[in-house]
Amino acid sequence: MKVLDQFREKRQAATQNSVELTDLILARLKDCMEDVRKHVFVDNNVVAIENFHTTRNVSDQPPQLPEPPIANASATALEAFYRLSENRGFVYYLGNWLTVDQNLINDFSNVTDDKQWIHTDVKRAARSPFRSTIAQGFLTLSMIPRLTDGSNQSYEQFAKARFVVNVGLNQVRFPHPVKSGVRVRASKKIIDVALVKRGVQITEEIVVEIENISRPACTAETIVMLML
Repeated sequence: MKVLDQFREKRQAATQNSVELTDLILARLKDCMEDVRKHVFVDNNVVAIENFHTTRNVSDQPPQLPEPPIANASATALEAFYRLSENRGFVYYLGNWLTVDQNLINDFSNVTDDKQWIHTDVKRAARSPFRSTIAQGFLTLSMIPRLTDGSNQSYEQFAKARFVVNVGLNQVRFPHPVKSGVRVRASKKIIDVALVKRGVQITEEIVVEIENISRPACTAETIVMLML
């Protein structure tokens, strides 16, 4: 009996200690969660709200013009830089419609020796998924000066530039084919302006659209430099 009583007493003591330990742990966890709630959720929400209001107030203000990256730039270059920067993000040119007929496609094929049947064989192309011949992608790209009516020349008058040179392209895509006989036109938008040693460099977004088609025929980022 004494042995059994000893086991019973130890079990009760262990049970009581376990309950006390559990209560202690739960109490500590409760305190920790309260600290987390106060310092993380509440404080961070306040900071997030303050950041939101700060961001919103900044966005409501007119955009700040960028600082010129080159010191000792000429007055003419600075004037062109700031005036062009003010017009970033706006479509400033929309050209007239131009019909891309089979003669134009054939002429480009003869010049570039790109005579793939989808461009030149009218009968075979009529059985293709396009149901027509289509213009070469590079033909659409090469027509940008014509579709924009040589609008780069206007920069010479605008910024009193000595001349304008084509620096290159950032990227080009042909989202939709141009079928023979459709009409296309182009728009231009300034997306970046930078001062360079001899003038101002302009990056433009060119979009060539097809009449009655939602997807463009071509999108390209072109880079031109105004030599001042």
